[in-house]
Amino acid sequence: MTPGSLHRACYAGNSETSQFVPFSDDAVKDGSRFWTCFGVFLVSLAALSFQLTLSRVFSVALSYHFAFMVVSLALLGYGASGSFLALFPSLLRKNPSRFFSCSAMIFSATSVCAYIAANSLPFDPFRISWDRLQLAYLVADYLLLSVPFFFSGLCVSGALTHLATEAGRVYFFDLAGAGVGSLLVLALFMPFGGEGMVVFPALVAALGALIFGMERSSSRWTVILPALLVGVMISLLWVRPSFLEVRISPYKTLKVALRYPGSRLLDTHWNAFSRVDVVESPLVRFAPGLSLQFQKPVPPQLGVTIDGENMTAITRYDAGKGLVPFLSHMPDALPYWMAERDRVLVIEPGGGLGVLMARELGAESIEVVFSNPLVKKAVAEKYREFAGNVLHDPRVSTFVKNGRSFLRQTKNSYDVIQFSPMTTLGASSTGIRGLQESYMFTVEAVTDFFNHLRPEGMLLVTQYLLPPPRQEIRLAHLVLEALKRMEVPQPEEHLAMIRTWGTFTLLLKGSPYSQEEIRRITDFCEKERFDTVYFPGIDERQANRYNRFPTPLYFEMVRDLLSEADRDRLVREYLFDLRPVTDDKPFFFNFFRLRKIVPLYRVMHKKWQPFVEGGYLVPVVLIESVIASIFLILLPVVLKKRNTFTGRRGLGPWVFAYFALLGWGYMFVEIVLIQKLILFLDHPIYAMATVIFGLLLSSGLGSLISQRVAEGRLRITLVTILFVIGPLLWGYLRVIPIVVSHFLGLGLGYREAITLMLLFPVGFLMGMPFPLAIRFLKKIAPDIIPWAWCTNGCFSVIGAVLSALLALGVGFSGVLALAGVLYVGGGGIALVSFLNLTDHRNKADIAQVLNV
Repeated sequence: MTPGSLHRACYAGNSETSQFVPFSDDAVKDGSRFWTCFGVFLVSLAALSFQLTLSRVFSVALSYHFAFMVVSLALLGYGASGSFLALFPSLLRKNPSRFFSCSAMIFSATSVCAYIAANSLPFDPFRISWDRLQLAYLVADYLLLSVPFFFSGLCVSGALTHLATEAGRVYFFDLAGAGVGSLLVLALFMPFGGEGMVVFPALVAALGALIFGMERSSSRWTVILPALLVGVMISLLWVRPSFLEVRISPYKTLKVALRYPGSRLLDTHWNAFSRVDVVESPLVRFAPGLSLQFQKPVPPQLGVTIDGENMTAITRYDAGKGLVPFLSHMPDALPYWMAERDRVLVIEPGGGLGVLMARELGAESIEVVFSNPLVKKAVAEKYREFAGNVLHDPRVSTFVKNGRSFLRQTKNSYDVIQFSPMTTLGASSTGIRGLQESYMFTVEAVTDFFNHLRPEGMLLVTQYLLPPPRQEIRLAHLVLEALKRMEVPQPEEHLAMIRTWGTFTLLLKGSPYSQEEIRRITDFCEKERFDTVYFPGIDERQANRYNRFPTPLYFEMVRDLLSEADRDRLVREYLFDLRPVTDDKPFFFNFFRLRKIVPLYRVMHKKWQPFVEGGYLVPVVLIESVIASIFLILLPVVLKKRNTFTGRRGLGPWVFAYFALLGWGYMFVEIVLIQKLILFLDHPIYAMATVIFGLLLSSGLGSLISQRVAEGRLRITLVTILFVIGPLLWGYLRVIPIVVSHFLGLGLGYREAITLMLLFPVGFLMGMPFPLAIRFLKKIAPDIIPWAWCTNGCFSVIGAVLSALLALGVGFSGVLALAGVLYVGGGGIALVSFLNLTDHRNKADIAQVLNV
């Protein structure tokens, strides 16, 4: 289903037969057309803005953007509105302008009210393991937030019905509004913040209601009430009362830090893809893996969190007092202990600790890459004096860019590439990180890092320990896999790993380790009482000496990885999934395996929390989307129109299958492209906005062009297009990686333009099958049209969630390939269903398709 097709086909009928009976041109005056189209523009803008805002709210509140769930609940609301209009079309005919205005007003009011209600519900993924009510709260969240989209769907679908003879014009304003809304979100988050961006769509929808009320046939109340609502929304946007504040889970790092006595929140800033907070708290002590041999206090620090977690720290520094002593006692100091390091690259420095370390331990040139400009601004500007001007040293150069984009752009090579992931306090896998796309931890990412190392250079990655071992071993495995794919001889000679009381550090060297370097590693670990996990030639007695486990577990697992036979056994039998991840399936923190659920449940002391972390919340959302879409979209129309299921000439089952496949196919493509292009466009919100805008534009144009297809060519054109879309999607499996590889180093604006050009061909074609099929049905079986619409809406809702679940198992390419199969299957169904028609022209069409 195209985004625009959410509004099509529900303009279906009179109250008796629910057949398509458009309003006559005499009933619609020129002025009415303008106000109605402009109102549609504003309501569509508001609906898309609200949809993208919800994805940001989920990121802050629940640790993940839930793009698939946001799309699904929006489709649920639109689909239910189509069912409603199909069942009660007389509501629209009584007074169209009042219907539009009321729908827009209710959309405006319910968007704020549904957000407040959902924000008040104590849903928290962290608590699912011990609080069974959390599943009920999740269902309530899903249904509450779909309500505003129900009313926006009524508004836009009603306008398409009212101006059926001007559907092309209405559709253009619908798509234009949605496209503008997807772009406005990116610009307005910084001035309005999260709370303001909840109100902004409501304000625009209220303006839409006011515009609808401008029609001459409207009563004065359709102007007065929207005007009052506009005033209320402006007041909320100006004041931003506390009840609009995004409720952050009490288990997220920011909330934990603020519960300590003497803590205070110093700053909060939003942009399109993050909320950055600076906090002063006794809890803030950011020195990952600091040796227990260091007994002096760490300098005062200010915590910096992104979306309420991923805490790093800005460390107080006074250059006049000399070295900061604790820096040389951290595991990240090891490369500087081994040799002088002239050129250093620090990726994602957070509060700047890695930059401070490189500067104090002798680096001559330090390049620092921030992916978030708000974090850089905090360190470089507002807390500049506190940080000792660490980013203003002549040796330091700063860049705001995605780390991998920067590496594709630069030709420099480095002595140290330091990538210390910004992790939460304690365990580094919390909430639902198994769903998160982690493009910095893939085989391709390691390849990029390795290719920018000098022969004596090192890639340095430190992670928090998370027993039982999984992410540390997967990291080692994917590094070995990357070296294998690059055909590096003796890859084990390039690796060293150490362990502290709470962290795991991997050092990948551009050339094999020498005996002198190995001696320095062991001397450093002995001095700081760190454990060696692996280095070339390690003996088991050299592992697990200071921070002891009952057995040298990490050493044994890494040793098994280095033996092909033992590696296969370990990967096959271990409770967690240790396979290396790639850009096509970048779920680094998803370690859970379906066939190991029962033994893992026992090992985890019969707690379900790890499964929520691993992405098993997705099936719960899938189940609720299936139930909700069947009951709210499909069932009402089926029950009232069950006599039309078989349809004229037995088309009913074919119609069901055809529109179900279209719904799944389009959603698979949309959701997968959003997730697959996150790397290329730097962040989920950029990917979501660009992909939705691109598909809206291209599919809308395809739908409009399809109106020019002659009536006698509908069937042949429909089948041909479907048979073309499938191979085109399969071709994208090869094209997208090539595009990402070649253009990742360009500026974001260029990459967005390339994305839009990439999306246009497939989006243009995918915009045609739905309207062509509706036109075909209008000629031979108009009674089935509402039923077809609801089938398509129902399966679109399910497809949005199902695609995310399938991606965890088969990767993005697998889901995209499946989408191609679905479209070809739709073409086959359309072709076979023609056999039920008896006139000679249909048989000629079939012969022509087979020849094509």
